[in-house]
Amino acid sequence: MKTSKTIAIIALATATLAPFAQANLLEQRAKLEAAKTQAEAASTANPNDEELVKATETKAQALTTFDAGATDKFGSAWLERWQNSTYPNPDDEAADIYISGQVFNPGAPPSVGISTAKQRELLAHIAAKPTLVREDLLFVTSISIYSPEVADRLEDFATLRPSGGIRGQEYFMLKHITLLKKPNGGMGARAFTRHMTIAEWFDLASAEAHFTPDTFNAMRNAIIATTARLLIDQRRAAELPVEGPEFDAAFAPVLNAIKAPKFEGLAAAVESLGLDLVIPAPDFAAQQGVADAVADAATRNSTFWSAWDTQHSFQDGLGSVMFIMGEAAYSEWREALLQPR
Repeated sequence: MKTSKTIAIIALATATLAPFAQANLLEQRAKLEAAKTQAEAASTANPNDEELVKATETKAQALTTFDAGATDKFGSAWLERWQNSTYPNPDDEAADIYISGQVFNPGAPPSVGISTAKQRELLAHIAAKPTLVREDLLFVTSISIYSPEVADRLEDFATLRPSGGIRGQEYFMLKHITLLKKPNGGMGARAFTRHMTIAEWFDLASAEAHFTPDTFNAMRNAIIATTARLLIDQRRAAELPVEGPEFDAAFAPVLNAIKAPKFEGLAAAVESLGLDLVIPAPDFAAQQGVADAVADAATRNSTFWSAWDTQHSFQDGLGSVMFIMGEAAYSEWREALLQPR
């Protein structure tokens, strides 16, 4: 009797539902091989069913692709090495292969599930290397363990990024999230903004690197929150109001400076309040050049080139324009840009 087509298709679909990320390479391969065998059986029972024949081809190709990826990473004898592994977790073989000098991309399929102990050994190996390579950064990114020795190599890792170490958004994402392993709070590429110091914000704002409106807003809000907290603490200690017209008047110079081009007047406002906060005074010439390029691209509804020769939509750099122009000038410029032409 022929197998029900519906039952066969459901069985084939559910055969690979288990997440591969939780399995080692041998377990991943066993599931793929079982799915292929099951597909062949269903196809044999229903030889005229084109859909089942196609499913069988798909399962076979999945196993072939997996084997090819593993062989490319670990050599032609990888399967035998894994099957004869003396490790409780066979995927630790992958770490030893990398430590021995064979460089491979850990992010390319198939993914491996190296044990925590072996991950620590791998991080120690990478931290001690005289010269880092891109694959080292990929490993560090994929491992969630914090290593002070790895974090100390920030500048070396930064040169491996497309921006080449320029202290823009990419640099501080690398520092705070990738290397220091601070929580990202589900914020993705914006996660670094939760962990920036005032000095780092001015580093970013003076770099030859564009930043987004979200980044600008995070910078502005961080400065407002920091100065407001210091002022509140100061006024509480002096038994002065920390809300209402008197507080608002005291804090107004900070808010006015935040609206000004390049936060002009912020250092003077903070000093006049007697707050224990240093406002850096870097040269913003490089950022001015970035903002000019973004603004020009915006007038053409086009793209601009970064300092590291990558092309970006002008929307990606509008935070730079906001910072350089200030609130009033940016609003006027934006309104003019939106007028029909």
